[in-house]
Amino acid sequence: LPEIVIPKVHKDISDKRHLFMDIELAERIDELTANPQTLKNLMVFGLQMWRKKMWHADLHPGNIKARADGTIVVYDWAKP
Repeated sequence: LPEIVIPKVHKDISDKRHLFMDIELAERIDELTANPQTLKNLMVFGLQMWRKKMWHADLHPGNIKARADGTIVVYDWAKP
């Protein structure tokens, strides 16, 4: 997979209805000026999700962010 980060889940304060994760310094994908590395990582991430039949139930721009170096940060992709 490309450079992907899934922030740490805080299981001690999460429950079935609330998921608490670390915050990463990254921009929403719909608000950033994309660099080639970011675009490559997003395309490979999407392709791998499709090929491996991975599922994210709430995939929207607020849950996918990118760091300045192109690393993709995916939120709300965990089970407490």
